[in-house]
Amino acid sequence: MKALLGSVAAAAYNLTFQLGFATTQICESVAVAVQTLLAREIASGSDDGDKNTKQTIMKAKRVRHLINGSILVGGLVAGGLSLLTFFQKESVLRGLTTDASIREASRVIFPAVLTTQGELGFVLCCFDSFLLFLKKTNKNDAIQFSKALHTQ
Repeated sequence: MKALLGSVAAAAYNLTFQLGFATTQICESVAVAVQTLLAREIASGSDDGDKNTKQTIMKAKRVRHLINGSILVGGLVAGGLSLLTFFQKESVLRGLTTDASIREASRVIFPAVLTTQGELGFVLCCFDSFLLFLKKTNKNDAIQFSKALHTQ
């Protein structure tokens, strides 16, 4: 009996993990798209050496727009997928398994998985893009952009 309960729990975990993994891949694709746009923006730097130019301020505005857009899209996609999955959980569970005990165990952990899924999707879209920006930018440019992002 104990082994059966363990296998049901493992199956429920696997089912909900795979569901969460599949849906956060959509958020990952948004993050990759924003990373590509940020990389293009970073690569379009000027060689004039003047860090206080209008061009730097405009670049900072475009970077802020990309980051804010990523936050908005990531939040909407992650939240929307979590809500849709939550409200359609019976249909989703029926489509993923025919075993009633696995569906019952999955129902118990579904809210935690969906909450984590939403948070992970949001983090992927927001912070992956910003970390790429920091990684590809030298220290002086990062400081200048930070100032421009906060003052504009």
